[in-house]
Amino acid sequence: MEATWDINFTSQFEKDAKRLDKSGLGGWLTGLSFLKDGPKVDNKQLKALKKQSKAFRWRKGDLRVIFRVVGQSRSILLLAARHRKDVYKKPPSDKQEIAGSFDELLVRMHSNKSLNDEKYKVSAMQNAMKNAMQKALIFTPDNGQAELEEIFIDEADLFLLDIPQEYYPLILDVKGLSSLEGKGIPSSVKRRLEDYLTAPSTDHIGKIYSLDQSNDIDAIANHTLDRFLVSLDPQQKSIVEKPFDGGPWLIRGGPGTGKTLINLARIKRIYQEGIGDDLLQHGSIKTGFITFNKQLSKSAEAMFKAISIDSSGGDVSFSTLDSLVMSLLGNAGKESKVVFEKEQAAVLNLVMGSVNDERWDEKYISTIQQRRGSSFILEEFDQIILGNGLTKEEDYLSFTRKGRKVALLSKERGLIHRLYRLWSKEMTRRGWSTFAGRRLTVERMIYQGQLDISRNCYDYLFIDELQDLSVTAIRLLAHLVKYPKNLTFTADTAQSIYLKSPSWSNISNNIRFHPGNSFILRKSYRITSEIDRAVKPLRLNAGDTEKDNDGIEQTIFSGEKPCWLNCSLDNHPSAAAELSKSLIEKDINPGQIAIITPDKKTTDLVQQALSSYGVPSDVFQKNRGLDINSKAVHLLHAHVVKGLEFPFVIVTGIVEGKYPPYSAVQAAKDNVQLEETMDNARRLLYVALSRAARGLWMLTDELMPSPLLTYLNQEDWTYREKRVNSTLKKPYEIKSHVSGIQYACGEIILSQYFQVGDILVTNREKNNIHDSNAIFLTHNKKKIGYIPRDLAALVANVIDQGMNVYVRIICINDSSLYSGLTISISMPSQEKGRQASKPKNIQRFKDIYKPYH
Repeated sequence: MEATWDINFTSQFEKDAKRLDKSGLGGWLTGLSFLKDGPKVDNKQLKALKKQSKAFRWRKGDLRVIFRVVGQSRSILLLAARHRKDVYKKPPSDKQEIAGSFDELLVRMHSNKSLNDEKYKVSAMQNAMKNAMQKALIFTPDNGQAELEEIFIDEADLFLLDIPQEYYPLILDVKGLSSLEGKGIPSSVKRRLEDYLTAPSTDHIGKIYSLDQSNDIDAIANHTLDRFLVSLDPQQKSIVEKPFDGGPWLIRGGPGTGKTLINLARIKRIYQEGIGDDLLQHGSIKTGFITFNKQLSKSAEAMFKAISIDSSGGDVSFSTLDSLVMSLLGNAGKESKVVFEKEQAAVLNLVMGSVNDERWDEKYISTIQQRRGSSFILEEFDQIILGNGLTKEEDYLSFTRKGRKVALLSKERGLIHRLYRLWSKEMTRRGWSTFAGRRLTVERMIYQGQLDISRNCYDYLFIDELQDLSVTAIRLLAHLVKYPKNLTFTADTAQSIYLKSPSWSNISNNIRFHPGNSFILRKSYRITSEIDRAVKPLRLNAGDTEKDNDGIEQTIFSGEKPCWLNCSLDNHPSAAAELSKSLIEKDINPGQIAIITPDKKTTDLVQQALSSYGVPSDVFQKNRGLDINSKAVHLLHAHVVKGLEFPFVIVTGIVEGKYPPYSAVQAAKDNVQLEETMDNARRLLYVALSRAARGLWMLTDELMPSPLLTYLNQEDWTYREKRVNSTLKKPYEIKSHVSGIQYACGEIILSQYFQVGDILVTNREKNNIHDSNAIFLTHNKKKIGYIPRDLAALVANVIDQGMNVYVRIICINDSSLYSGLTISISMPSQEKGRQASKPKNIQRFKDIYKPYH
């Protein structure tokens, strides 16, 4: 019978085979030839997980060969070949690319000659098979009978089930549950395994949340957040256990890969194992953990306490970058006051008239702020000039402005740097500063030997959320460790809302990364494949090439599709409260649930709704970290959730005006700035949605959809509509804007043509080739623009029923390109309720704000 299965191997399997061959163990490889007829194992006890390829084990005496059936391709991939004592200590490599075919491996193992000659290749194959068969005759380790069996559970399942690690080798090496008898495994663990394997659910998450809740050890649903956050998965353990020599270290990875936990676990190792004692001259080893904001710092400290009950003798400090800068400045830092955009913009406006440089005439100077905007210029000061230490004009002019989409002419750059110098001088005169300015001041003082940091230097320094730090900030931190090899960085470039990944050549000659000290965590043992697939279209890597991609390539566990819940924005708080209550009624600990909001107003409304439903809540406070032992639903803003994870997440307010915010859209002066604003909002939404590990709900409103929703694929979501108060009440009023105003800023002054209170006339345009519901607006019989497309179906329905729609101007904004006229749309009630297209038909941002013709 002709063989119908392909057998391939990984590079790790080849290494294992050569190692066994050198140890004198030969012939076993040919014994795997029977797999060409397919792995014939029948185990009816198992309920296979959906979309999960099966793993098998071939055993002969003390030898174990692990392989996997690859999808539906009738092919087998050989993963590992080791002695029993070794095969479970080190799981098969994450890199499971095919390195070659089984027959090629036989030739490689039993011949050293070149295989370029096809005639010789056939001969070599025959000789290799003959030699292998001869060795197989004498291969009888332990005189055991070879057996093939399906692996009934793997290491990932044991991690998910929270099985104590000391039982892993015993469980992984048996054929099934019945073989666990007499192995010294507690009955509670065996019961949990049996419940898991026989649960009717076809996905991992459904299985673990259907376990018996009557016993604390099985009640995964009842765990508080700390149990979820501080459990090391197999991938994390492999990094934690790496030696400390060979640094500095860079650990990159997407959401749910546990970068922060790896740092904390390695800090724990320093004190438990006495690592670094040889560095001691006096006192204890000093270790620092630095991250971007106070909330993350406090949360990391709480996680460290959870994994390090006894850290006696350890000098570990958790701090933010700017708290560290303030302590380094000492009294000098108290002499200046950090001010924000409003005060900074006031100083910028003041110095605009005092440039006094023949390179730029008065007209050019007066138009640059109008053309670029104060927010853009201040960001250029903060992110580019101060963030990279470009205080000299020539350095700024030659700098590649990585991360900013808006290109600047050389003449513009020169003027912006001149404005920066004037602005900086005036800020200093007033006793004002910025966080970026303080960082640069401290970095320069340390570099020039003007600041004594001997009492602030660390033996080991762990820097979390690297993607949020500027080049200046990283240089500063690199000064604060005694030996650069004891630096560790963690990063996910897609979670950077504003910055691009750094160029290490601009930071320090002592910091270089290569495959030996740089790792990308490609597996996620937390976020399910369904959630990862649904939110991945929003991901934007901060780098420009494939090597800058930190994304997840393999999710280990499966679950339900995330839910796209559409309802009126006014009902988002109550919908979030209902969802939370329904989860709690399934015996899920409230501490496993997080509700992420776009702003404080929404947070307050959600908290009120939770209270009315009798659901306890814990609002994330700036002066403290996440309470990982809380038994209340966590309430957080989207801007503070980076680095955090929760089993269940509800994200509210994903509507136009929130993602991106109206203020950011109105501040954009041209399409390029608008695109940059959109990218920032896209990264923020990705961060919010990717906090979910096991269940995700996204709340939208079809009448005011966020333009970012068009990046998502609706087939990756379970789409639901929640009709609350769907019948329109009288009077019904919607605040919106006129779509299609195309004038560039400064080209026309809208306030010269319109007044607040002016009435605009609605006109149906059924022959519009883009939208049969299109409605254009006229003013004094002149066409000026359209009702936004996302509202067109609703308004058209009212007009087609013979009812009147009143549109009046309520705000005129001459400083924005698109939202020049804000309007109020008033309509009588209609019994048919709100009628609009589903999100899959939402147009992209650039189309929503443009006319149809």
